[in-house]
Amino acid sequence: MIVTAMLSWYDEPPELLREAIEGAAVLADRVVAADGAFSLLDDAKPESELSQEHAIITEAERWGLDVEFLPPRIYKGQIGKRNALLKHATRPTLKADWDSNWVFPLDADWKIVGDRSAIRSELAMLHGKGFEQVSVPFMEPLNPEFGVRLAVDRIPLIMRAMPGMQIEQAHWIYSGLRRGERVGLWGGDALYPPAKTAELQAPLLIQNRLYFRDAYRLERSQGYAKRVAEYVSEHGAEP
Repeated sequence: MIVTAMLSWYDEPPELLREAIEGAAVLADRVVAADGAFSLLDDAKPESELSQEHAIITEAERWGLDVEFLPPRIYKGQIGKRNALLKHATRPTLKADWDSNWVFPLDADWKIVGDRSAIRSELAMLHGKGFEQVSVPFMEPLNPEFGVRLAVDRIPLIMRAMPGMQIEQAHWIYSGLRRGERVGLWGGDALYPPAKTAELQAPLLIQNRLYFRDAYRLERSQGYAKRVAEYVSEHGAEP
């Protein structure tokens, strides 16, 4: 069984990237990574400092993860970047036994903890039973400076590598083909019949540590979110 993490990043502290890769090792075998800013950013560049790629490579080697990088570029928005990752993560490999069975998105500010052995045993069982996505505990932990904390929720972040997978309208609306018919994965059940979903029972928690970023990156993230909201208001979908 092969589980692939899809890392989207741009201009991140190397220590944050190392922590994200360490977390990915809780359930993944390989990482596909895409560097590059979004065009709505004022300082958009196609490539981050080399130290960031080096941090990803060295941490992946430490945990025995295979890592592949997409060519760096400027993306119009999250949909295009995540679709590029999704296409690469689900394409057939040169060795069929390295084809992805499960894929999941990975952001640079995520911290993942869990029991790898128990998680992977359960994922193998769920794959054999035909489940198409797996919901996992997800939260934004408290940062006293901002007073922000979301309760633990369950989100179907682990998705079966299905034919024809795509993201549309918003960066969390996924879908894939089941015997030629499109079904809704994470967020996609608003557009298509829902995928067959299981709740992971093995110990796992994904933390989105957005509000623990440094002031510069937090301000940039919030500014980008505001521009995306304006774009969606005008065009009806994310760029």
